Amino acid sequence: MNLGTLPKPPCVELNLASPLPRPQSLNQLKTFTIPKRIMAIVFTITEKIRGGYTASAIGEAIATEGKDIDELYNNIRTSTIDYFGAELAPNTARLYFLREEVLYIFPDRFDASNN
Repeated sequence: MNLGTLPKPPCVELNLASPLPRPQSLNQLKTFTIPKRIMAIVFTITEKIRGGYTASAIGEAIATEGKDIDELYNNIRTSTIDYFGAELAPNTARLYFLREEVLYIFPDRFDASNN
């Protein structure tokens, strides 16, 4: 096969002098979105074994911790404002405290020395 006989690939000419088409309505402006402020953010709170608390936001990349509950609340406020910015940060945070407990259905069958 002789490479000299191959046809040239088609080229597209760009007319840079022509203006870009303008959208006819606001519905056509789908590429520009204004971020909306969410009303509330949800955190799960767990108590650490050696003391203190951790908080993780559901659906957002926010996690923080505190030595006591007051420090945790302050850290949640600070990290939420840092993540969203003061303009878009939600007004409230819903906190769900997760705690694990074991309830023995038959306490007389349980031997505490085994666990």
